[in-house]
Amino acid sequence: LGVIIVIGGSAKEYNAQILLGGAICILGAVSYGIFTALNKKMNYNKSLSLMTGYFAAFVLSTLVNLINGGLFLPRGGQIPGLLWSGVFTVAIADTLWAVALEKGKTEKISNLAYITPFLSLIWTSVLLNETIKLNSIIGLAVIIAGILIQLKDNKVK
Repeated sequence: LGVIIVIGGSAKEYNAQILLGGAICILGAVSYGIFTALNKKMNYNKSLSLMTGYFAAFVLSTLVNLINGGLFLPRGGQIPGLLWSGVFTVAIADTLWAVALEKGKTEKISNLAYITPFLSLIWTSVLLNETIKLNSIIGLAVIIAGILIQLKDNKVK
C-alpha cells in the first residue's frame, strides 16, 4: 500500500504507465519475497548458487545481444558504473542478503528490504535535488508502520 501511495502521486497523475509500473513493482516485490522464502527453506551453498545464476545471466544476455544484432562493449567511462552496479549493488548485496537470511530470523531480516524506498527517497532528494512530495511522506509512513507491525512481538503471555 505504501509503495502504491509513493508511486501513485495524486489521483490526477494516474495513467497507464504509472499503473503498469506499480503493478510490475509489486510483482517484483512478491517474486523477491517468494525467492527469499525459498532461499531460506532450501539447504545449499548460497554463494555458489548466486555465482551460477550470475554466470547464466551473463551467458544468456550475451546470446540475446548477439541474436539482436550486436554485442554491447562498454567504453572506458562506462566501466566503473557497470562494475559498481554489478559488483556492489547486485553481487555483494545479494550475497550478504543470503547470508543474513541464513543466519538470522527471516521474518525480521526481510523487513529491511522495505527500508529501501525510504533510503531511495533521501538519496534522490539529496543527490538530485528533487522535492519530496506529500504522497511520498504518507507512503513512507505506511511502509514504516507496516515494518513496525511486522516487528511487533505477537506472543501471548
